[in-house]
Amino acid sequence: GTETADKSGYNAAGVHGNPDRAVVADPESAEFNQAYVDYSGYDSVARAGRQGINLDNQRFVGTVAWRQNEQTFDSVSLKNQSLPGLDAYYAYVGQVNRIFGSEAEGAKRRFNSDSHLVNLSYSACPYADLTAYGYFLDFSSDAALSSDTVGISLTGSADVSDPVTVGYRAEYAQQSEAGDNPDDYDVDYLHLSAKGDYEGIALEVGYETLAGERTGTDEEGNTTYAAFQTPLATLHKFNGFADKFLTTPGEGLEDIYVSVGGALPYSFTGAIIYHDFGSDIGSIDYGSEIDAVLKRPLNAYTTLLAKYAHYDADERFTDTDKVWVQLDLVF
Repeated sequence: GTETADKSGYNAAGVHGNPDRAVVADPESAEFNQAYVDYSGYDSVARAGRQGINLDNQRFVGTVAWRQNEQTFDSVSLKNQSLPGLDAYYAYVGQVNRIFGSEAEGAKRRFNSDSHLVNLSYSACPYADLTAYGYFLDFSSDAALSSDTVGISLTGSADVSDPVTVGYRAEYAQQSEAGDNPDDYDVDYLHLSAKGDYEGIALEVGYETLAGERTGTDEEGNTTYAAFQTPLATLHKFNGFADKFLTTPGEGLEDIYVSVGGALPYSFTGAIIYHDFGSDIGSIDYGSEIDAVLKRPLNAYTTLLAKYAHYDADERFTDTDKVWVQLDLVF
């Protein structure tokens, strides 16, 4: 058949296009990305309107900026830096505008929200940043994603001896149901990683788990589950470029990963990442994934990006290969 370069030629996450194709979650749309009013004073910035919010490493709140449509927040926020070393942030979110754009409907287009985001980050010393956060999400449009999450992280880096630098991340969070969420659950999140850099080449190893919990049985007698979810995250940054785990499986997720990357000849930078995926409960082997990324500025205004993902399925999902070629323009 004849191929077309418009919205009928691909599967835009069910918003439009060909449902038999692999998902490319970039529907055609037109919308205001951001429109807000700021007030600055007293070591604070107050902002009201449609805005981007990126907190910490975007594991819990982010704009998903690499997609065609960013995730934005109709929100009132306040950032304060009155106390030395302390960044205090609060936002009330009335609506979340998702990446699926103006042609999507219902909760796929937006979350109707009555949510509060609190993030306190303190630079304790040159080698340690301590962050405490509470994300209290109440979505009337998708109650199953309503949750209260409270956590803490410790991150830092240090120059061991020129040219060696080491860094680390240790993070723990607890999540339970909120609002009209029909599940009753209490699950944990843990992320541990260590990183070393030698003359621009970085090696990182890490372990991340999003716990699952048995919540009962359904009408057919099958076990039901609930798992730690992060619906406002920049999810593509975590758990593999193949995007198999944008929603955490009910039995939870364990991700052991290793990455190596850095500067390459001819102004290229790149990385290779390996993931081994399993469940938190039930000893399910989900599979493994190899990712690669290569990036090069072409001039002061354009950057070329290429990415590849190979997911090797075991007890869940299907074997998948994905390739991206992206040109970024800055005006």
